[in-house]
Amino acid sequence: MYELTIKGHSKSNAKLLCKRTKHFIVGQKYEIHFVVKNISKETSPSGRCFIIIYWPGSKADTTMDFHVKRLGPDKCDVSKKWRFDALSTGLALISLNQIKPNHYAYKKLLARNEIDKNGKSKLNFVTHDDEEKELHTSKVFDFFYVTTPEAIYEYYALIVAAISLVSLLLIEIYNIFFKR
Repeated sequence: MYELTIKGHSKSNAKLLCKRTKHFIVGQKYEIHFVVKNISKETSPSGRCFIIIYWPGSKADTTMDFHVKRLGPDKCDVSKKWRFDALSTGLALISLNQIKPNHYAYKKLLARNEIDKNGKSKLNFVTHDDEEKELHTSKVFDFFYVTTPEAIYEYYALIVAAISLVSLLLIEIYNIFFKR
């Protein structure tokens, strides 16, 4: 039986003070793509992979799907890159998704045998957990953290304040020991 792993690669396109930042900022763009790798000794079939990015802070989600080509042993397939807005602060949880029967593409995907009757992909994704091997749709396989611009400004203000306090302390030590 073949086994596939999946890994998300996300990158912030956010800007702070007209400069690009590595932080994911709410309301600003980020891009994401996925790498699917066949870790077994058998060739895997092609199929569709359904992904959901869930934002617990706002109960919003972003869904996407892509075609995974037939993969030989130790071969990878890379999805296209998507660009989205960060919808909420906090963690963005990435997991496999399933298609609901009322989804517009459900019947077409079922007829092409790309999903089962529950709307799950026919591809066999696994995790590296010791307890459970199969990667279920409810299990998060990746995440990223989204913050606000204010939180980043507060962090840098704290660093500036700490440096200022250290410099004042050094001046006082110099005055005590060297200027009597």
